[in-house]
Parts: sequence; structure tokens; C-alpha cells
Amino acid sequence: MPLLAAFVLASAAIAATLHVPGEYPDIPAAISAATDGDTVLVSPGTYGGPVGFQGKNIVLRSVAGPDQTVINTFWDFHAVMFTGAEDSTAVLEGFTVSNTLYNSHPDAGQDDRDIVEYGGGIYINGSSPTVRNNVIEYSVAGSGAGIAIFSSSAIIEDNEIRYNQTTGQGPYRGGGVYISGVGEDGPTRVVGCRVYANQAQYGAGVYSNASYSEILGNTIEANEYALSGGGIYSYNDSLLACGNLIVGNVADSHGGGIYIWRGSATLIGNVIAENYASSSGGGIYEKSTGTVHLINN
Repeated sequence: MPLLAAFVLASAAIAATLHVPGEYPDIPAAISAATDGDTVLVSPGTYGGPVGFQGKNIVLRSVAGPDQTVINTFWDFHAVMFTGAEDSTAVLEGFTVSNTLYNSHPDAGQDDRDIVEYGGGIYINGSSPTVRNNVIEYSVAGSGAGIAIFSSSAIIEDNEIRYNQTTGQGPYRGGGVYISGVGEDGPTRVVGCRVYANQAQYGAGVYSNASYSEILGNTIEANEYALSGGGIYSYNDSLLACGNLIVGNVADSHGGGIYIWRGSATLIGNVIAENYASSSGGGIYEKSTGTVHLINN
């Protein structure tokens, strides 16, 4: 048997499946016991966060999907975080994620200054995980209430990102998704997600100042309370937005659907309809320093 094939088989044999709560009482305990290549399999229930991947390239997956499996915590924490240089083989799949413990905005009993600055639902910094088939909802943060992503090549795919709100000390960017910087393996990709009914002053749905980001095949709908960029706010970025449905988003000033400030953008095959801005650019508002390509929208 060739040496490479023997190594692959040996690695597969070593990988383990760790069960929560059957073998471990909670998710952090199972992650602590896991090693690269393992799978942590979580039975239905509600589990406390924060949950960190601890620099391990493992799969954290629910047995029964997000309707039955919840990770939540208080609004001064990230519910789930990737901060240990994890790569795309670190996978979060099949959970509902929230950092409020309530289906409403926090209003009493805790000062706004305690609200986490970035990434109430999921916080990614210097890591490039795969986040798929989750519901990220009712989370709060100063920016990136649903998901905040820094210096990453993360793959954010097939998630429902809804009812998240920027609050606290601001700066109120990215109610659903906030993207800043790119990773060593390329840009963050947001693919096949529904980004719905999130709130922020800038980019209620998605805010990107990543230098390059890819927003592909998403439904970005009914995001509101933005001054600019109800659906997408692209700042100093090279944005590729392709095949998205961008509909029913609202901005109090400019760019109900998309706001492009500085940088450049390529928009291909998007449906941009029934968005509203009280000042200008109900569909698209462009104030860029680069080139904007509009193709078959």
C-alpha cells in the first residue's frame, strides 16, 4: 500500500465521534476532549455558551437540526467563536445560535455598555471555518450582531440569519453579517443564506469593508432601520455580488438595496426590487472611487 494511502487510512481510523450529552455533559467539555478530525455530535436540547472551537479543526454538528438544538448565552458574550486559526475543516452545522436568551432586545437589568462589541451570535477572527445550515437569530452586538468576521476566508453557507440587531456602544454596522479583512486563502464567502429582518444603521443585512468579499446566491430581505445600505453596505471594498435576491430592504437615507462607498463592485445577475430609501438610491446608491460593473441585474 502506498505510504500516502496508508497515512489517510490511519488518520480516518483515529478520528472519533464524541456525543453530547451521552458521553460529555456539555459542548465545551466535548470540544476540550476532541482532537483535529473528530466530530462532536449533539443531541436535541438547549446548551449554554459561549462555545469556542479552541483552535481545533473539528466538526460540531447537531443530530436533529437547528429547530431542536440551540446554543445561547448572554449578550455580553459571543455564543460561538472561532479565534484559534481554525481552517475550513472546522465546521459548525445544524444549530440555532443566539446571545440574548430571549426573543427580544435586552431592555432592562443590564447596561448597554455590557453588550459585546462584535459578533453576538458568531465571532470569527483570524480563522476560516465553515458555518452551514444554522439559524442565527435574536443576537445583539455593537456591530455584526448575527456574525462578525475578521481576517478570514470563512464559508458562510445555507444559514438563516434573522432578527439580529446592532445596539450598545455601536458603531452599528452589519445587523446580519459584518465582514472586515480577508484571510490567507481568499475572501469570506456568504453563499445561499437568507438574511432577513436584521437591523443596523449601516448595512442592516450585510456590511463589508473586507477589501474583497463574495456575496453569492443569497436572499437579503426586509432588513431595516439603516441610515444607508438597507440590504448591503460596501465600504472601501471590492464586492462581488452575484445571483442574490435583494428585496424589501429599507434605508432612511441612501441605498435601500445596496450602498457602495469607495472601492469597487461587480454586481451580476441579482434581482434588486422593492427596496426603499427616503433620500436617494432606492435600489442602488453608488459613491465609489473605483469601477462599478452592473451586469444582467
